[in-house]
Parts: sequence; C-alpha cells; structure tokens
Amino acid sequence: MTTMLRRKCRDFVLTLAVAVAAALLALSPLSASAQSSALPEDFVKAMEKPEDGTVTLYSLDPGKQMDKTAYQEWNDGEPPRFHKFNVLGKVALNAKEVTATVEEINAVTRESLGAKVDGCFYPRHGVSIRTCDNSYDFVICYSCAKYAVYRNGTLVGYYAMSGPPDMMNELVKSHNIVVAK
Repeated sequence: MTTMLRRKCRDFVLTLAVAVAAALLALSPLSASAQSSALPEDFVKAMEKPEDGTVTLYSLDPGKQMDKTAYQEWNDGEPPRFHKFNVLGKVALNAKEVTATVEEINAVTRESLGAKVDGCFYPRHGVSIRTCDNSYDFVICYSCAKYAVYRNGTLVGYYAMSGPPDMMNELVKSHNIVVAK
C-alpha cells in the first residue's frame, strides 16, 4: 500500500469516527439536558436586577404540618397559599437578601426536567420575583432536589438542583418565620 493511499484511508477513518461521535453525542440524553439546563431567558433577566420589595421569600408547608399555630397569617378558614402549598410565613427581602437568594437559586440549578416530575415534591421554600410586567415564582423542594418555576401563575417546568436548604432556612428564621419540618 502506498503512503498516499494509507493517508487517504486514515483520513477517511478519522472523518468517519468524528461523524459517528458527533451523531452519538447529538442523540445522547446528556446533550438534551445540557441544551435545556438553563432557566428561561426572562427568568434570568428578572433575577439579574431585582429591586427591594419585589422579591418575596415563603416558608411553605409541604403538606405534613397542619397546625394552625404555625401559620403567620391565619385567616378564619384556609391559610394563604403559594401554588397550592400552605404558607407558613412570608417576607419581602431587602437588597442584600435578594442577592443571596438569587445566588442560591443559580448555585443549586442543575438541569431542566421538563413539565412533569416523578417522585416526591414536598416544597418547604418559595421565592417570588415581581417585575412591572410579570411574576416569576420558584417552588423549591430540597428533599427531592427539584423546584418548579412559574411565569404569571403558569407552570413553566421543573428543574433539578443540588445542595442543602441551610441558606434558605437561615433566611426564613432570621425573619422569625416558622421553618417547615
């Protein structure tokens, strides 16, 4: 075999290997999750420059704690709700707390899970960001490492996350709000 023919064979094999690798990567689940890992662009923009008083932190009852005395705002009848979950308490955050909360959401986000989620979903924290045009809500379950995102009350999807709830729990406690068990 001549040197030129060997070179052509080698080039063909390399080209074929690259094409096969690219095709496998494009079809792999890793590729799909990597492409959909970021929050929607309007959520990111709302989180970039939130103003004082436009971000609210919620302590949520995941459905296991139904003691009336635990609720901060118990009206005669049903407790207030945040996306179907009873609110134990809520507080408007100041600029420093907003920055810490947004950093926490960005730090724990891993990938999009789409519109449905399997397994447990017992959220104990919620965050709502209001802009002049929209509301962006995060319903967070550290137990199952997932959170739901809503735009103007409509579910956008679920996201995988990682990390402990320590920062959110400390923020809730610092405002004398009950932390769900």
